[in-house]
Amino acid sequence: MGSERGSKRQAARIRRRYAGAVEESPFPDLRDQPQAPEAYLGDALDGWWVLAATVRGFFPWPDGEGQLLWCNPLERMLFDPALWRPPRRLRRMVRQRGWEVRLDGDFAGVLRACQTVGRGEGTWITPQVAEAYQALFQAGVAHCVEVLQGEAVVGGLYGLSLGRAFFGESMFSRKSNGSKVALAVLLAHLEASGFDLFDAQVSNPHLERLGGQTMGRKAYLERLDRCLEAPTQRGPWRLPEGFVQEWAGGSADRKPR
Repeated sequence: MGSERGSKRQAARIRRRYAGAVEESPFPDLRDQPQAPEAYLGDALDGWWVLAATVRGFFPWPDGEGQLLWCNPLERMLFDPALWRPPRRLRRMVRQRGWEVRLDGDFAGVLRACQTVGRGEGTWITPQVAEAYQALFQAGVAHCVEVLQGEAVVGGLYGLSLGRAFFGESMFSRKSNGSKVALAVLLAHLEASGFDLFDAQVSNPHLERLGGQTMGRKAYLERLDRCLEAPTQRGPWRLPEGFVQEWAGGSADRKPR
């Protein structure tokens, strides 16, 4: 109950201060600081701090030893929604398995799955991180994707949306390719909604195989600034009826309502 009250208080603070996030952000602008470190130690972490960090290109990363790092890597892993195309086998698999995709259904459930599914001994998603993103969801700027087989959730992801940029935070799979389908349908939705950027944060072989591209910090921050000039689509997201079926059938041009 305490965590729920805490996230509600944070959400109210985010809604009050959202418009001034860029101007009020205490994080440095690193566009012209090529020698600046990739991580900074910090202690404060709530939804407002995550928002203020994101507009400057930072994201939180607790190191598992009680320290909070705010990261702004020299190279960023990105997807361009307008250019990315999913493998045909992924569309075919969704058709054959009858999977459905839902946006902003059970955000807390997606958070818990990202904390636990396949994480072994630990996770960077501490209770403090989870409370911060729950507050951002309540404020209408964080969103989740769930991939469903019947009533079972087989994969998903969550992240933050600002302007024309989406910032992916974590994903999970309970069945093979569950997270890939979540990412693919979200990218189709972002393209149809006019988004220019999906920020996947740090490069890894899995994201590279999916078609992610790296970009240097200066170029990324300049692109981020352009994305933030657009208004944020706040509030719950929904897919139009038939969107996933059209996407799986090879026609993902339908614009969300």
